[in-house]
Formats: sequence, structure tokens, C-alpha cells
Amino acid sequence: MRWTAALSVLLLSAGRAAELPNGGFEDGPLRWAFNDHTSQVLPAAARGGRLGLRVGSLEYNPDGASVASCKLPVTPGETTTVTFAARATAACSGVYLQFTSAAGKEAPPAEPKAQLVWLPRELDGQWHDGRLSVAVPPTAAWLNLWVHSFAGSAGLNDYDDFQVSGGLAAGEPVPPVERKPRLAPEVDLSKLPPRAQPAAVILKLDDFRLVRGEVPEVWQRLATLFAQRGVQAGYGVLAESLASATPAAREWMRQQQAAGTIEFWFHGWTHQSHTVAGQACSELFKLRPEEATDLFARSQAAARLVLGQPFRTFGPPGGPSPSFDATIGATLAADPDLRVFLYPQPLDDAGRALVAASHVKILDRAWQANLESAVGVPHYRALVAGYAALPERPYFVLQGHPPMWSGGRYDEFLRILDFLVAQRVEFVTPAAYALGP
Repeated sequence: MRWTAALSVLLLSAGRAAELPNGGFEDGPLRWAFNDHTSQVLPAAARGGRLGLRVGSLEYNPDGASVASCKLPVTPGETTTVTFAARATAACSGVYLQFTSAAGKEAPPAEPKAQLVWLPRELDGQWHDGRLSVAVPPTAAWLNLWVHSFAGSAGLNDYDDFQVSGGLAAGEPVPPVERKPRLAPEVDLSKLPPRAQPAAVILKLDDFRLVRGEVPEVWQRLATLFAQRGVQAGYGVLAESLASATPAAREWMRQQQAAGTIEFWFHGWTHQSHTVAGQACSELFKLRPEEATDLFARSQAAARLVLGQPFRTFGPPGGPSPSFDATIGATLAADPDLRVFLYPQPLDDAGRALVAASHVKILDRAWQANLESAVGVPHYRALVAGYAALPERPYFVLQGHPPMWSGGRYDEFLRILDFLVAQRVEFVTPAAYALGP
């Protein structure tokens, strides 16, 4: 009888749909993976029980937050619904549904517009109900929840009482794996390795475009700052916007160029991606040779019209694929005016072959030293650590995206600029460094 009862309990358990463990955080962080250094389970973050989840930081946080639940087995085609409570005073985080296949690969929903992300809308510091409901994708075997606060944000959000209903299959939840990211170390500035001579710094600032024919204020503010501090920089131009340049915008760009403060370089036509044989491609990837030639020609014509001279430097726009290919390399080599390639990665065999076979000079990247830790997110501590780790490198190409800098992000860039100025680096435009004045 005892054996029969035990077997009955086991069979009932095996046939029961899984439940989300510790959805209300009453057991502390148990059964959740805290893959950052700021998220906490606290009494102050609870809606009704003892504990709740708090993500974010009151200070500018270039690292963001990442908290993941257990994986729950799901049944493809059925609808699953996630409910929870959220309290926010800043739009700095969200709740994501993540579906994966039995092999651990992302399982996309059958409906392309399925809502997999919840973002707070009421920023009044009060508790509100959150909800996501979606059909389980056809290739999905597992579902987990991911609470994420955005890199470069400031603010605190609280979450509690997560529940998952519908679409769940029988089986045991799989505990998440905790993978805390490495924080960039704090560097003692008094112990920076000595350099034989000051490093050169090329500020590669992407995505300059005119808006209704005018120069956006963020680019004007930076140019004024650079002129005041004796800094030179490169603005990566999306050439399509030049066609609408007002006389004032044209004059401003020519003045910056003549003063030597800013070099305007070729960063693409629109930065828009396209699709080839079902593959999403960056703007300058998998173009036909005639398409690439035409795009370069149109861009150089726009530069001559507005700047009075062609672009001398090129750097491809990023996107969902590699940013360039052999076709773009051949097109670049065929343009006698484009002499400098801001290489989007460390120098490789393809880059060396291009240099050997053409007039093009390459300025490559050093991954250790980055202006931003994520696109649009300046990171002072990481930049200093990378700079300190490369005392023999003669130059650094530091990529940034000023249209995304506001509030704490702009302040973080100023900290980086102050550090570089204190190191007596030589700020120089791409062409000036590669080709000489």
C-alpha cells in the first residue's frame, strides 16, 4: 500500500505542469540568477509579502542589471501569460519573455509582432499590475523571465509576485546559471604605466546627420567644447542628410573643417539595414558592386556640395551583420579621394591585404580601450582600465554615439575627456593622424 501511494504521488507530480519557483522572492534570491552587481532582494521592494526585487541604481550605471528566473517547460502553440507587480519612478528597466529550443537556441514567436517585453508606463512610484501574454513559439521547449535595467540608466524599479499560467508543460524547472559580468577594475591613476610618448586619440563619433537641414544641438555643443579644450575629433556623416543642408549648416560645417577642429568623414548613406535572401544586413554588407559604387559616388557628390571637398576618411555603419565585405573594400580602394579606413575591429588579414593592394591606410580598434561599454553608453572605468592595459599602443580610435548622450551619459563622457586631457594625449582627426597635416 505504501509503495502504491508513493507511486501515485510520483505519477501525479510528473504529470503536473511546472510552476515558477519563488516568483514572490519570499525565499530571497533562491532560484533566480543575479547576473549583475546592483540588483537586490529587499523588504523595501515587496508589494505585500516580506521581500521583493529591486533593480537599477540611483547613480549613473553603465553596466545595467540582469536577473533571470528558472527555465519552465512549455507547450508550443498554447498561450502563456505572465503577471507581476511593478513600481517605477523612471523608465529604466523591463520584463522580458525568453523562449529557447531544446537545444538552447532562441525560439522566435510565430507572430512577428508578439509582445515579449513589458516596460513601465506609470512612473508615479505606485504599484501597478504588469502582464504579458503570447503564444508559445513552435520551436520552444523552455520559457524564462528576464528582468533587465538598461545600461547607462539611472533609477530604481521594484518587482514582485511573478506568476506564469497557461502554456506550461509537465516537468521540473531548470535552475538558471549565474554569470556575473566582470567589472572593469578601478585603476590607481598615480600608478599608470609610463609611456615613451603621449598616445594619439582619434575620437570617432558616429551618426552625424542634419535634421531638417540644420546641425543638431548635440553636435554643436560638442564642437564648442572641443574648440575650447583644444580637442580635435571626427564626425561620421550619414551623407543622405547633406542634400537638405541650409546655408547656415553648410557654413558651420565648413568653419569647423577649416579650423581643423572637426573632420567630417563618410559613415554611410542612411545607416539603414536591408535584406538579402532573407538575411538582415548592415547598410554596406552584401551590396552588388554597382550598388556600392553608386552609393559611394552619391555620398562624395554630397560632400563636395556641402563641404567643398570629398570625404577623405571612411568608416562603415554597424547593424545586424558584419559592417562591410570585399565589395566595399574594392569600392573603397577604387575611390582616389578616400585614403583612410576607420576599421571597425582589430586589424586582420583582410585589412592587411587591402592596405598592401591600395592607397588606403587603416586605423584599427583595440577592444580593450573603448569609449562606450554598449552603444551610446560611455564608461569611464572601463576606458581607463583599457588605456592602462596598453601602454605601448601609439594610438586609440575611440568610438562614440553622441545623439544617445544625455544626462549621466554626457557627464560620463566629460569624465573620460578630463582623464584623457590629464594624460596629455594628442587629440587628432583621422586623416591628420593617418596622412599627416
